[in-house]
Amino acid sequence: MMLDVLLVVAVVLLALVAGAVALHRQNQQKIITQVARDFTRFKTEFQDYLGKTASPSDHPVADTEAPRKPPFRSTFQWSAPTPAGGIYRWEHIENSTAAPSIRPALRARITAFAPHQNFTLSTADLTEIDRQIDDGNLVTGAFRTGFAGWPELTIRARP
Repeated sequence: MMLDVLLVVAVVLLALVAGAVALHRQNQQKIITQVARDFTRFKTEFQDYLGKTASPSDHPVADTEAPRKPPFRSTFQWSAPTPAGGIYRWEHIENSTAAPSIRPALRARITAFAPHQNFTLSTADLTEIDRQIDDGNLVTGAFRTGFAGWPELTIRARP
């Protein structure tokens, strides 16, 4: 009888653990999908903006003090934390030696400088985001890992 009770308890505990693991995976997949959507949205907004500006002098320049929100019209809540922890930031990529025909670029990234903004995506999670929005390789393409392993997406004007 006692063995039966222990067996039932063990089965219930295993089911609870399996359920918790499945729930964690489901929540992590939601975060991955949302971050991929956010980066895709940044890319679309920036490319739309560049398509409407006539000259490179009209293109955004990062505010080095607080490059949190781009100076072009964006409906995104840049002040909100990301689903993965940290905050979204952007920067204009300077290339003073490039020919005028080089398309301007912007880099959107997630950073986590504050201790209360811990970054929760693993390399496997970032690779999954890369598969969704780029080439699936964190070393090549527009989506890569940058400083401290934080993800960044380089965005260029549409050709």
